[in-house]
Amino acid sequence: MSLQEHPTWKIHDASKISAYLSCPRAYMYKYILGWELDTPDVHRHFGKCWHLSMEHLLLHGMGGESYEGAVEVLTEKYREVFSEETDLERSPKTPGHARLALAMYCKEFRKKDHYKVLHTEISGAVPISEKRVIHFKMDSIMRDLDNNDLIKSLEHKTGSQNSQQWRDGWKLSVQTGTYNHVLFCAFPTNEVWGVEINGAIFTKSKIAEFPRVPVRRTPRMMDAWLVHINQAVDKIEADYELLKRCKEEDEVLEAFAPAYNSCSSYRGCPYFNFCLSWSNPLQRADEIPEGFRVEYWDPSKRETKHKIVLKGGKIT
Repeated sequence: MSLQEHPTWKIHDASKISAYLSCPRAYMYKYILGWELDTPDVHRHFGKCWHLSMEHLLLHGMGGESYEGAVEVLTEKYREVFSEETDLERSPKTPGHARLALAMYCKEFRKKDHYKVLHTEISGAVPISEKRVIHFKMDSIMRDLDNNDLIKSLEHKTGSQNSQQWRDGWKLSVQTGTYNHVLFCAFPTNEVWGVEINGAIFTKSKIAEFPRVPVRRTPRMMDAWLVHINQAVDKIEADYELLKRCKEEDEVLEAFAPAYNSCSSYRGCPYFNFCLSWSNPLQRADEIPEGFRVEYWDPSKRETKHKIVLKGGKIT
C-alpha cells in the first residue's frame, strides 16, 4: 500500500524521540501506523490518576481536607476505566492502596515542601533550532522558597521498583532534558534551578516509597542536549524520506529498521511478533492486527491549563 502522510508525523516531543532512539521500527508501528494496544494499561492509567492527586495537593496543600480531595479525584478518574471487581488483580495500583500512599506522602512532605506554585499542567512548544520546535507537557512550575526562590519543575512519576536503574534513568532522559530546556526558554538562566522527579513507587511488599531525583543541567550541558536532540530528529526525518521511497512490493522495508536489542526492554514490545513475522510491514499496513486500534499521538493537541507561547517564552 502507499502510506498517506498523517499530520502528526512531523510533530516531535520527548516521547516520540525517546521511542525512536529505543527502536525505530516500534516507532513506526506506534506513531506512523498509529497502532495502539486496544486494552487498558493499569500502569499508565494509574499514573494519570496519581498525577491528578499530586496536582490537587500542590494547589490546595497537604491538610486533611486537601488529602481527601486528592483521594477523591484519583478514585473518580481510576473508576472511569477499572471497576472495584478488578482491584485485587491490579493491586497495588488501586484507589484503596493509593489512599494509604497519599496519607504517607502528606505526612512525609507536609513540612518539607515550601513552594510557591506558579503553574500546574503546562504544555506548548519551544524551539530547538531555527526551524524546529519540540512539544511538551509539564506537571508544575514553581519557586523553591527554601532555595532563593529559584524556578523548579516537580515532575510526578510512578514506578514499580525503587532501583538505581529507575533513578538514573531520569538523569539523561530526553524527557527531563526537555523540561529543563523549557525552563531555560521561559525564565532567565540565573533563576532556573532545574527539574526534580517526584517519584512514587508502588510494590506489593510495602505501601509506597517516594524517591526524589534531582535532574539539573548547566547551560553548557543544555547546549550539548540541543545538538544531540537535533541529530535524533535529523535521523527521524531521514527515515521519513526513506519511507516515501519504499514500496509494498519490496521484500524488505529499509526505513525505520528494528533495534534488535530493545525487544525485551521494560515489559516487552507489543510489536515483537510483527518483527518476527514481517520483513516488510507495508504489506500488512492496511490490516489492523487483532488486539490493536488506530490512534495517532498528537502532542500539540494536549489539553492543559496553561500554554507556553513561543514568542518570548511567555506562559499564559
